Amino acid sequence: MDLFDDHGDFELSRKPLKKIPFLWRNCGGEESKEIVMDKLKRFVAYFLYALFIAYVFSWAEKYSMNLHRLAAAKFNYYTSIGFRILYPIVIGILIGLPKLLAQIRKEGFWKWDWVKFLAIGIPAFFLGIYPLLVYLPYLSPHLPSELPVFFLMTYKTQVLIPFSGIVFGYLLVSIPYKSNR
Repeated sequence: MDLFDDHGDFELSRKPLKKIPFLWRNCGGEESKEIVMDKLKRFVAYFLYALFIAYVFSWAEKYSMNLHRLAAAKFNYYTSIGFRILYPIVIGILIGLPKLLAQIRKEGFWKWDWVKFLAIGIPAFFLGIYPLLVYLPYLSPHLPSELPVFFLMTYKTQVLIPFSGIVFGYLLVSIPYKSNR
């Protein structure tokens, strides 16, 4: 495995090329070609899946902007806010779907990670639906007076609310797991 000859000079031409790239490491012969093809297939599948998620996210943003314009014209923001709350959750579910499919293939009994759900999922859920809570007339008086200003400011920057929706959607499909115990 040494790439240097007896005199300390670099000799790449004497060593087989298949041992140099990281894809060929610890492989030999026809098995190595199958392993590389499997890795290549996985790479292409994940890459195409990431492009699909990016496309869905882009489409949802455009649709959300159109809904917002329509809501401004009709003075009815419920559908616009509802869509802005739901599509990040769907994106999070799409991101976590490969992990869920891997869990489905495993043997064992389904379990639920309550600690993760309570510590991350519940706060992410409430941060994600907070804009809807502010617009509901029977809940608005019961919300703390300092919080609406902070969350409406972050809602206008469009960072915290979609991010918490994505986190919640991902947790929905990544918290269930299979265990043999």
